[in-house]
Formats: sequence, C-alpha cells, structure tokens
Amino acid sequence: MSGTASDSTVQGAPEKQVAAVAPTAKRTQWLRLLSPTSPTETMVLGLIGATGFFLLWLVGHYLTAVESQRFLPSPQHVISTLVSLFTEKEFHSDVAISAMRIFVSFLAACIVAIPLGLLMGCFSKVRALVN
Repeated sequence: MSGTASDSTVQGAPEKQVAAVAPTAKRTQWLRLLSPTSPTETMVLGLIGATGFFLLWLVGHYLTAVESQRFLPSPQHVISTLVSLFTEKEFHSDVAISAMRIFVSFLAACIVAIPLGLLMGCFSKVRALVN
C-alpha cells in the first residue's frame, strides 16, 4: 500500500464511485443527529423557515378563490387586524382574562391529579377503586 487516494477505494472499482460518495457524505453531515449548530446557522435556518412559512401562507391565500379568501386571509390582513385589536379594542385585557382562566384550570387539575396519582401509585386498593 503506497498511501495514495486510490488505496482507499475497493480493488478493481472505478474511480467514479469516489466522486459519487463525496456529495452523499456532505448531505448526511447536514442532517446528523444531535449535531451542534452555530448561532449564525441557527439564525439563517430560522429566517429561512419563517420566510418559507409566510410565503406558503401568501401563496395559499392567492390560490384560494376570492369568495373563500375570508377563510385564509393574507398575512398583511391578519397583522393589521391584530394591531387594530390590540390598540383600539383593548384585546390585551381579553387575552389576560383567558390566560388567567387557563392557568387557574390547570392549577385546579394539578391539585387533584398529583395527589391522586401518588395515592394510586402507592396503594393498589386506591388504584383499583379509582381506575
């Protein structure tokens, strides 16, 4: 073995196979599990994803029939309506009230479910009674 690049290929295999492996190796590098991404890559990929989402939404809006566009409004219409709701109609207080109801409901469910789950896990007769 002389240590040349051709030594790493299979004996008798054409050199074309080495060139075909290189792009595949690069592609698998991009989709490697749990591989770290740099802050720049994270920002660029996030921007690409958000832009793609809004472009898909916009294309879907324009491909929808005019009489059905009220079911898929444009992003501009949704943003202008949200600004109007928050500035003119005191929407933030409605959102706060709804969030408080959700929080209180979740808290009440936890107050009942956590002790009941502990009791069921510790005592088989309680589990049989409740289950």
